[in-house]
Amino acid sequence: MLHSNETTILWSFRYYLTCDLDQSYFILSVYGLQNEAIKEGDRVVLLEPYYKILDISWKEQRYKFKSIRVDFPEQIIINEKAPAAHQVARASIRAQHKP
Repeated sequence: MLHSNETTILWSFRYYLTCDLDQSYFILSVYGLQNEAIKEGDRVVLLEPYYKILDISWKEQRYKFKSIRVDFPEQIIINEKAPAAHQVARASIRAQHKP
């Protein structure tokens, strides 16, 4: 008997250009939130973020910027509140067993 398993995982992510209180700019990558979850002017607190400095060269230009990633909606507070249920993008897993 032959078995074939097919799995599809869909996960939503967004990128934002953000500024901290010291007016330092960085790219914020947030996974698991809908488009409308973070809007311009919102105050965002990050719990357990992943921080990285990107330093790349492209077409004889050098680009250096800070990047912060948040992997789960539970790691972000927006305007002193956790994201509402309708703002969270749910992961979808589709598995298929073919005998």
